[in-house]
Amino acid sequence: LQNLIVSMRNQYAVYKIDRKTGQILWVLGGKADQFNLSANQMFVGQHAAYLAGDGSLLLYNNNTSQGQSEVLNFHLDEVNKAVTYRKSYTVSDYYGEYCGNAFETESGSHIIDWGLCSAHTSPVFTEVDPNTGSVISTLYTEGTQSYRTYKTKL
Repeated sequence: LQNLIVSMRNQYAVYKIDRKTGQILWVLGGKADQFNLSANQMFVGQHAAYLAGDGSLLLYNNNTSQGQSEVLNFHLDEVNKAVTYRKSYTVSDYYGEYCGNAFETESGSHIIDWGLCSAHTSPVFTEVDPNTGSVISTLYTEGTQSYRTYKTKL
């Protein structure tokens, strides 16, 4: 059995929990942060923590304190409780106040679901090349919101 990675939006933290014992193995962010995140590494109102193919933590940061959502990618040294690498990127000025996720596809691109985006004609999701930040595709709609988006083969 694998451990659980849980995003606690209102605590501004991500937890790794032992599935068998329920023991908290580590806390990233929030008041109980064990990784000593600096002010510019913190996240606010985040959703959907996801383990990427390289073992890093991919996180959709609603960023409710700043008004512009971003995708964060943390490489963690779990033994020494340290962030060894952190990447952040935004797409346009999109801001999803609630909901949303970031997901790595089989090809390595990132799907970003914007949740409740504040733009009038808002993006539902965007597919991005995380290395260059270039947009591969975006689906727009008026007055619609989405909770999560995943790319799959049918």
